[in-house]
Amino acid sequence: MRSGKQSRRFGFHQPTMRDAPAPVLARNHEKQRKRTKRCGVAFSKKPTNLARMKTRGTLHGQLSAFTQVDIHASETLRSMARLFERVPDIVFFAKDRAGRYLAASPSLVERCGLPNAEALLGKHVRELFPAELAARYAAQDEAVLRTGRPLVERLELGWYPGRRAGWCITSKQPLRDAGGQIVGLVGLSRDLHAPVAQGIIPGSLADALEYLEHHYAEPITPSTLAARAGLTPVRLTQFVKRIFGHTPRDLITQTRLAAASRLLLETTLPVAVIALDCGFYDHSALTTAFREATGTTPTQYREQGRD
Repeated sequence: MRSGKQSRRFGFHQPTMRDAPAPVLARNHEKQRKRTKRCGVAFSKKPTNLARMKTRGTLHGQLSAFTQVDIHASETLRSMARLFERVPDIVFFAKDRAGRYLAASPSLVERCGLPNAEALLGKHVRELFPAELAARYAAQDEAVLRTGRPLVERLELGWYPGRRAGWCITSKQPLRDAGGQIVGLVGLSRDLHAPVAQGIIPGSLADALEYLEHHYAEPITPSTLAARAGLTPVRLTQFVKRIFGHTPRDLITQTRLAAASRLLLETTLPVAVIALDCGFYDHSALTTAFREATGTTPTQYREQGRD
């Protein structure tokens, strides 16, 4: 249990059940035991939502409202961008199939040192950002546009006002036309108010989290993730909870569930095979985690997604 001093320092508070009646403690213990029996992580039960398997907060959920906007109605996209005029720590953008900007919030325009949004429209990231940042952003865009898979709350380096390097959380979602074809993408990026120069967030943490996104099938644990980030398990937990609002174990399981959900909809592989391919111990472990996260079994999820 963290002390009150630690909780205040990292911006969260963990309530205690110390004074709860014995029956309440017993019920909570039994619920926790059932939840952790197979998958070792507890999720609150939520209604099934096929598009929000791995939201880890708010950014990705907010983007789902933009996924079927008419990309040719550029004024609609620009109106969306203006919604963020009074939110300087959030960047909104929309791009076409070639990765060129169709709309951008005032915060992005200012960070690029441009006089107005019109000066940004039609440009590619390679025309605006330093080579290293531009290459990373372009690779993300190309992956989303090619696969249709969203980028979900990626911890990465970005530009703060005044072109200062700082940490942010970025999500990107494909835009589709009425026929379901990918015609562009939309994105949101939220500042963590952690400039690189202050060393608040170590760069190795971003590398470790990106490793998890690509190697979730391996036997990754919070301890191995901490080692890869060059942090103690306690320190890793503090960073992850502060940034994402979840424990590292939750983060690992959510990443695996997101991968499993894609395979359930995009392939005909048996659930047992998908479970192993996504890092779960067996079919039962995947089913338990899936039901806790979505309220449905993997088989039900697959059937609903294909209706």
